[in-house]
This record gives sequence, C-alpha cells and structure tokens, in this order.
Amino acid sequence: MFRRTFIGSLLAASVAGAMTFSAGAQMASDTHSSHGSHDSHGQSHEVLTVSGSTTVALNIVAPNMEALETAVDAHVEVVANGSGNGIKDLVQGRAQVAMTSAPLGDVKVAIERENPGLLARVDLREHQIGNAKTLFIVHRDNPVRFLSELQMRQIWTGKITNWKDVGGPDKPIVVVSTREGNGIRTIVEKQFLNGASVTESARLFAAPRQITKVVKQLPEAIGFGNSASITTDVAIIGGIVIAQPLNLVTIGEPTPVVERFRAEAAKIGSKL
Repeated sequence: MFRRTFIGSLLAASVAGAMTFSAGAQMASDTHSSHGSHDSHGQSHEVLTVSGSTTVALNIVAPNMEALETAVDAHVEVVANGSGNGIKDLVQGRAQVAMTSAPLGDVKVAIERENPGLLARVDLREHQIGNAKTLFIVHRDNPVRFLSELQMRQIWTGKITNWKDVGGPDKPIVVVSTREGNGIRTIVEKQFLNGASVTESARLFAAPRQITKVVKQLPEAIGFGNSASITTDVAIIGGIVIAQPLNLVTIGEPTPVVERFRAEAAKIGSKL
C-alpha cells in the first residue's frame, strides 16, 4: 500500500513544490536529523537522504523505491526540490546524495551566482545513472506542431512573441519555464539556446510537472518537459529532442551504502 502512496505523493509534490518522502511519514519526521531509526524490534536501520532533481526522482527513484531500499538495506528519504537545491543540501549536510538533471559544472555555475563561495574546496563527484529526453510542449488546441530549431530558439529568447509569426493564431506566446538553476532549464539554456537565457517574460515554476499543468490550461503557452512530466493533456512539438543526463552527486567517493544506491539506480537508469 505504501509504495503506491509514495509514488502518488511524489508525483503530486512535483506539482506543489519541494516535499520530503520516505518509507513512512512518521519515519521521515523522526529520523531526518539523525540519519538512523529503529524498528519495532529495536533493530537499527540507516536512513539515506537523497535530495534534488524532480526529474531523477520521478524517472528513477519513485517508481523503484522497493528495489532501491532492498539494494541499500536502508530507508531512503527523498527530497524532490530541484538540482541546485539538491547540491546545496548535500554541501550543507542535509543529504548524503544529490540528484541532478544537468551536468554538475553547469549546476555549480548557477549556484555560485547566488551563493558565492558555497562550493569552494568541496570535492563534488558526479555519477551519471541515466538519460532523459527533453521535449517542447504546447496546448492541444494549438495548431502549431512543428518548429525549426531557429524558430524555437527565437521563441525561448523572446525574439518571436506571437504565434502568427510561426504559422499559428494571432495570439501572444506565453513561455513557461522552470526557475534558474533547475536541471532541465540548465540543459535547455546550455545545449539548445547556446548559453543564452530564457526570456525574462517567461512564467517561472519550480518543477516540470507544473509546466505541463499550465500548458494544459493556457492555449497560448509553450513549455518543456520529459517522459516523467509530460502527459497526453498537452501536445509535443516534433523534431526537437534534447538529451538530458540524470546524475547522482556525492562529496568525495561514495560510502558503501551510497555506492549500493548508485549501482542500483544506474541499473534502473540504463533501461530508460
């Protein structure tokens, strides 16, 4: 029963914002600071706190909690709060593992802009465990189903602002993005926009699933997402696919428990 509840709750959390999940609500509240618990027989169990990318959480962790907890022989507590926040939690001791959905170097640049010196002399190690595909989405009633890469870049950087300029209705384009530092946005800006920033007029949200909800409701909207966040309630723009790495990050070499988690996560990620 819990497994279904966990997955459903984590999917909802990606819409509502950052939340913490584990093998039970009571366990989460009782063990968050101690990284350990005891069962009804007094047996000690380690708690592994994993924080960061909702994309990693939804593609790899949430659907496979039972296999991951069995592999590590520990309770796994998940904080789905975005790649940058995951790195901050790792560095500040609130998690033993961070999840990121963009290259570590790019995530670090975004963090250092907001928190100069936070990552100085910290030995962060990146471990890729899979890949996701980033796609662009529009409202189902939008007749535009194909855009060239140039047109898409001009939309996302604010150079094209009306759908009529790309074969659609005479309506303003509403760009819907995640916030700066989020893994999927970092990938879009770095790989697809060639380092340019998403237009300042974009509406910003915490997680890709929120983007899908907005695009579903707003006919003028365009957004992005991946297989864990895109539903049949929206339409996909064909022809443009961006590879998105799914990573775990540790400080130094992984501990034995973290290494077991990494190995199992990589096995799951290889099948995506």
